[in-house]
Amino acid sequence: MKKAARRAAGRSSSASRPRDLDRDPHQKEILALVLILCGLGFGAIGLASWASSGSIAACGARATGEVVEVVRFGPHDRREPRPVLRFTTEDGRAVVATSVTGVSRLEEGVGDRMALRYDPGAPERMVAGSSLGPILRSAVPLVAALWFLAAGARWLGWRPPGARRS
Repeated sequence: MKKAARRAAGRSSSASRPRDLDRDPHQKEILALVLILCGLGFGAIGLASWASSGSIAACGARATGEVVEVVRFGPHDRREPRPVLRFTTEDGRAVVATSVTGVSRLEEGVGDRMALRYDPGAPERMVAGSSLGPILRSAVPLVAALWFLAAGARWLGWRPPGARRS
């Protein structure tokens, strides 16, 4: 009997005191702002990646080039090989250019042929190898940006038009 009385007394005292009394009243808004800022940051990264190489990989003109040299870019502990290719554009210009993105597994050596995509307006901007890598490098941060922005908007109470309130 005494245990039941203590449990009931414990419940009543905790029920009378709100749990969120010590919390910042603007905690939800702060968290939503942090999520939205993260979303904007990821969006900027994704758009910059798309501008530098994703658009070429998705929409550039196709060609095949000969590997002239392989150079390495990046910090000394993570240098990515970037092939220097000699190729001919659709209008017949000969171009020697370095890929704007690294190739994670470069199996081609000097003298081998390799597929590429280039910007017809500036053929020195080209992406060697598969076009999927630069597109994914752009898509992943953009998807993360959408997720963070949606989570931040949800924390602020926004729902898409037509969504049911529960």
